[in-house]
Amino acid sequence: MIEGVSIVLNKRIKWKRMGDANNPTLVLLHGLGNNMSQWKDVEKQLSRHFDIFMFDLVGFGGSDDFEETELNVSFPIWLMDELFTEFGIKKPILLGESFGGLLALEYTLKRQENVSKLVLMDSAGLGREICLKYRLSTLPVLGEAFVSEDANYPGVEGIPIKPGSLFRIFSNIIRFAFVKIILRRPIQLDREEKNNLKLLRHGVNLFGQKPTIRRDKKLKQLKIPVLVLHGLEDVIFPLMQAVRAFGAIPNTWGNSPIFFKGGGHNPLNLDRYKDKLLAKENIEKFVVSIIEFGLA
Repeated sequence: MIEGVSIVLNKRIKWKRMGDANNPTLVLLHGLGNNMSQWKDVEKQLSRHFDIFMFDLVGFGGSDDFEETELNVSFPIWLMDELFTEFGIKKPILLGESFGGLLALEYTLKRQENVSKLVLMDSAGLGREICLKYRLSTLPVLGEAFVSEDANYPGVEGIPIKPGSLFRIFSNIIRFAFVKIILRRPIQLDREEKNNLKLLRHGVNLFGQKPTIRRDKKLKQLKIPVLVLHGLEDVIFPLMQAVRAFGAIPNTWGNSPIFFKGGGHNPLNLDRYKDKLLAKENIEKFVVSIIEFGLA
C-alpha cells in the first residue's frame, strides 16, 4: 500500500493505492460527509483482486476545501481526469456511494470511453426523491441545526426523534436564528459540516434533488456494464430509485439491483448494525459482488 498527497488543479488531494498494479483498477469514491476511510472494512479484501485507488474528495478528509466557483459536478470530473493521468489509470472500474455515485455516474456519462465498468451504490442523482431531513436542511438556520446534531448521531439518516436530539435541534434553531438575524453574523460550523451543507444546498431544495444533479434521464446513454447496489432500509434515497435506474440502464449486471438488509444508507457502515452477523454477511456480499462483476 502507498499513500500520499498530490497537488491537482491547485488542490492538495490525499490519496491511497493498494493491490497489484497488474490487476484491473477499481476507483472508490466516497459519499458526502465521509472520506476514503469509508472503505476501510472492504479495501484489503478487494485489493487481493484489484488495483485499488481512492482519494478524499475536495472538502473532506485530508484534501483541500473547494471554492464557491467549484460547487458543481464538473470540477470533480476535471480533478479525476488529472488524477488518472498522474497515476496512469486507464479504463478503471468506477465505484461510487451516494454523492460519490453521482460523481462516478457523471464521469462515466462524460468520459464513457475511459471507463470499463460502473458501480452505483445508494447513488444520488437518480431521481427527485430525497428524505425530508435533507430537504428541510436547505432552509437557512434549520440546515445548520441539523448538521450540528449529525455530529452527535452520525448514523441517523432521518430526523432524530430522541428527546435529547429534538431539544438540541430546537435550541440550535433559536441560537442560530439569533446569530444570523439579530447579530447578522455567520453561523459557525466545523469544516465538514459547512462543506456538507454547501454541497447539499447546491443539489437539493425543498422539492427534492434539483435538475442540476439529476441524471436519471441520461441513464439510457450508458453502454458499459453497470452494477446497481442499494440498502433496503435506505431512508435518504428510496428503494424505487434503484429499481427505476436498473430498468433504464441498457447493460445492467444481474436480474435486479443487489439489495442489502440493514445498515440503511451505505450498508458498509458497521456502526449502524445492531445485528453484527448481518453486518458481516453484508460486507461479504458486497465484496463477492464487486469481485464477480469486476472480473467478469
